Amino acid sequence: MQIKALYKRSLLFRLTLNVLLLLLVYFAIRAWQTADVVRGQAPLFAATTLQDEAIRLQGYRDKPLMLHFWAPWCPICRLESDSVASVSKDYQVMTVVSWTSSADEVHAYLLENSLQLPVVFDEKNQLAAQYKINAVPTSLFIDADGMIRYIEQGYTSEWGMRLRLWWLSVMG
Repeated sequence: MQIKALYKRSLLFRLTLNVLLLLLVYFAIRAWQTADVVRGQAPLFAATTLQDEAIRLQGYRDKPLMLHFWAPWCPICRLESDSVASVSKDYQVMTVVSWTSSADEVHAYLLENSLQLPVVFDEKNQLAAQYKINAVPTSLFIDADGMIRYIEQGYTSEWGMRLRLWWLSVMG
């Protein structure tokens, strides 16, 4: 009986150790992926959206903001685009299209997918360079004071986006 109990404990220990190791690897990869992305105070910029709306990052300082870099050719961006649009109905969201050759391609993508998002076309990848974004999708979660608090690269669930923005609004 004692051997069986020791075996179960040993199995539980190994399972726990494997889970912790996987989590360590996961967080290490995430830290490596976003190592170059700007942290701290979000760099200010002014731009015009595809909808011809002049925007300034400073204009978003009253509430948390998700600054989302994406491209229409990116399969992961396509997968999460409905989530980004849904979140934008309840929170401040600004999207930036980078590494895309034409604004017409972006307009077509938005129409084809019935997406209504504020979109800045980063034609020369200047905003991506300013924020040191090297892959899409990348989402920066910026608090009401303009500080970048969370960086997510790759797929982020709608609940993950909402949770980060909610937390920033509560901590505000």
